[in-house]
Amino acid sequence: MEELNREETEERTEERELHSGTEMGTCRFCGQRRLVRFAGGMSQEELDRIATDECNCDSAIRERNIRYEASKARTAAAKVIAPRFPDAAKILSDAADATAHGIFHGVSIGLGNGAKASMTLTKSGAVSVKLSETIVTTVEDAVEMEQVQDE
Repeated sequence: MEELNREETEERTEERELHSGTEMGTCRFCGQRRLVRFAGGMSQEELDRIATDECNCDSAIRERNIRYEASKARTAAAKVIAPRFPDAAKILSDAADATAHGIFHGVSIGLGNGAKASMTLTKSGAVSVKLSETIVTTVEDAVEMEQVQDE
């Protein structure tokens, strides 16, 4: 069985090597054409995406930075907000690309009991994710707390 898997893996590797090489891709921003290394039957659209990802024109660099900020925001939402508020984290994660592209300046979700999850686009182009909780103590609550402590 293990020998069969090894043979299948070797065949797949040989097949990929037969279909690998370089093709021309075009940056979608500046139109620069470049050689793209690929493995196995890639469409022209995929080649163009790789060429765009590798291009050093201002627009391609800006797009990579925006995608990076959106990715960081999704990670922050998963780490900071999802453990306690998974639905809010999903909403913010879904809004990360639009926020990073400046379509939304920010997204804020009231979670009840003084909790709020938010995502904002800073002036520098970074996407900030926050979970804030406000504790409100009224005068009546403070008086009750003092009475309980005195007893």
